[in-house]
Amino acid sequence: MTTPDPRPVSMVVDHRFHPGGIAVLAGVFAAALVAVIGWQGPVVALAGLGAVGVVAVLTRRASVAIAVPLLAAPVALRELPGAQGAQVVHVLVVAVLAVVALQAARGRLPAPPASVYAGIVFVLALLVATVGSVDPFRGLKVSVNHLLGLLLCVAAAMVARHSHAWLREVLRLWTLASLAVVLPNLPQAAAGGSRFGGSIVTERALGVFSQPNDFGEFSLFCIGAAFALFVAAERRVDRIIGVVGLLAGTAALALSFSRGSWIGAAAMVVLVGILAPRLVRGIAAVVVTGGALASVAAAFSVPPFATLAARLATLAGGVPNPEDDRAIIYAEAIRLWLLHPVLGQGPGTFADVAGTPEALLVRRPYIHAHSIPLDIAAEMGFAGVIALLVVTGVSVVAVLRALRRLGRRASDPAARRERTTLAVLAALLGGVAVHGLIDVVYTNPFLIMVAWTMLGLVLGAAARAGTPPADPDGPRAGPERADQVPAAVRGVTVPG
Repeated sequence: MTTPDPRPVSMVVDHRFHPGGIAVLAGVFAAALVAVIGWQGPVVALAGLGAVGVVAVLTRRASVAIAVPLLAAPVALRELPGAQGAQVVHVLVVAVLAVVALQAARGRLPAPPASVYAGIVFVLALLVATVGSVDPFRGLKVSVNHLLGLLLCVAAAMVARHSHAWLREVLRLWTLASLAVVLPNLPQAAAGGSRFGGSIVTERALGVFSQPNDFGEFSLFCIGAAFALFVAAERRVDRIIGVVGLLAGTAALALSFSRGSWIGAAAMVVLVGILAPRLVRGIAAVVVTGGALASVAAAFSVPPFATLAARLATLAGGVPNPEDDRAIIYAEAIRLWLLHPVLGQGPGTFADVAGTPEALLVRRPYIHAHSIPLDIAAEMGFAGVIALLVVTGVSVVAVLRALRRLGRRASDPAARRERTTLAVLAALLGGVAVHGLIDVVYTNPFLIMVAWTMLGLVLGAAARAGTPPADPDGPRAGPERADQVPAAVRGVTVPG
């Protein structure tokens, strides 16, 4: 006698190939290949084909594929020769998308949650703003970066929605990949010095980035991913990886001397305390102990703690930074916004339009407005600001609803673990948003992909809340043979 599958119909997955889906994917891929050859030349096209083949061979699960751009972080920003500015990260993202699309066509992934489609509004706003841009080609490059990021967000959401085990696998690989970026640069940065009472610091940690603030943002993501892995862990090895990632990420964040990233990290800690109160006692103990030890080291002028203390003191005043033009930059962003209030000057054009004779920045030009809302307002106008609010609002609502649903299952240890993991990841995005109020680090294509990926993981995990988990040991959720599946559910695919 066959035992019926206890899960609802929507969780039984059909693993047969879908010829129509495969044909559509093949057509899209062929068209994309022709477009890439025409736009970037054969180098990028051949590199993309090779990357797709390698990723397809090496990644048996979509959760591993999603982590490929992160695992390649040390070389992600290297430009491909003869590729007109295309970088390794672009080829890898396209390869990952192809692999995940193939997995989805085979019925091995759930549908993405509706919340991820809010990102379409933002990408459309970018494209519309590009039409009237002072530099349409640059606007198109920015739009393509975010379009790839949105597609990566959709793929990450499908992976996170599949199961908590797959989300944990991504976080594990994310943390390990982060260590390869944050660790090598720390010894040199620890020997840095400061001027103007800590307002200017030399030898700041950079990692693979050209700006220390970019490195600080990446370190913040490392801390959030490692913390989430620690609370999501079911095995000791994941807890160990999480602790190592937390320590390395915290050291990297400190030695980036990025005050904006520090403020973002503080906001993340506060949000974790609000969204996951059960973690407050442990966080408070760690913060108090670490702060006390750092204070003692700073009092005895132990490097780099003395420099860290001086830098931290500048948040409350101290000697002003003679190179800080932030107030004038903000005023210039508002001026540019008022000149073209609806669609802005065009994506990625702040440096050009802020360098004209009419600009307020008379000392030197800047590549962005040092505030994501103001930068978007100047470059994309009201359309961009509204799109940003739509993405933010949809994400916040999705997370809060998921936390409330999981909170009703507090007696279930698995639900508690999932709720805590989601709370930490959501708090991470909240910290990133706070940092974005006072700085812009998303002129970097790699960080664009990182941010979209994390948003996808959060929205996928939120969508999974309240639904029965899939089989954590593999993509198949139903019995092995078709003749073991009850007739009522035979051949039913996952609708999401």
